[in-house]
Amino acid sequence: MAASTHSDYSCSTQPEETWVPMDQAREHLIQRGYHIRSFKKTRSNCYKLYGFNQEGKKVDVYFNPVDLSKVKEH
Repeated sequence: MAASTHSDYSCSTQPEETWVPMDQAREHLIQRGYHIRSFKKTRSNCYKLYGFNQEGKKVDVYFNPVDLSKVKEH
């Protein structure tokens, strides 16, 4: 059985010009209490944050780039 990957889902089907710009998204997430080690756009049209949540727990979080809603966390 194949392992599930981030390519099994898509965070957004909206055109990139409707997305929150990466630097604004990053700043918004910092203001929400995340400590970011890495922040990037994925092939599945997500913004992916690798770092720590508000409680200091290590997280990998995928966000919808249009509204920054959390899509998946692990």
